[in-house]
Amino acid sequence: MDDARGRAMVLEELAEDIFGGVNVDRLLDDPSQPPRAVIAVGDIVDGALVPAEGMAKTRGRFEGRSAHHPLREGDVVVSTRGTLLKTAVVGTAHVGAVASCNLAVVRPNGVLEPTLIAAALRSDGTRRRLLQEATGGNVPGLYIATLKQARIRVPPKDVQAALARLHEASDREYALATRIARERRDAALQTVFSVITEGEGL
Repeated sequence: MDDARGRAMVLEELAEDIFGGVNVDRLLDDPSQPPRAVIAVGDIVDGALVPAEGMAKTRGRFEGRSAHHPLREGDVVVSTRGTLLKTAVVGTAHVGAVASCNLAVVRPNGVLEPTLIAAALRSDGTRRRLLQEATGGNVPGLYIATLKQARIRVPPKDVQAALARLHEASDREYALATRIARERRDAALQTVFSVITEGEGL
């Protein structure tokens, strides 16, 4: 349906491809291949990917049917097992990495900004609808087929650009505030440890 707010579409219509991550334990190690970072669910923190240097690595070969797995800039990774619907957009620092088997990859087709796809998938409304379709068991899961049917409203391009800038700015501010809070906490803990273990500051 179209209206002044844009057109409602399903995720499948917004993607060149949507595919599951790889089980790197099944890949044969090939020393001739460059080491690739393997993104796990835990590597998505506050809507962003942790530095690739701290991720597990694989030297698996990706060709033929698996040639599409190395990530491109603008891909959106989405957790589909464990903590569901954690999302992040792949930037230049993670190009060539691969997603683990507990993640799905949405490769946008240009209809909607990647940042807005990631934001929509972790929004309360979308999460609520998709989690109703999640599988049970000890580790909850979300089928790729279910993810493909997530409904997202697509605003005009000029509105998309403004929303993307707003979202990216808020993410930067959040990351900065989080870093400052973490540094203050670490400094406070260091003071506590110094007092109770070394008697310093008494």
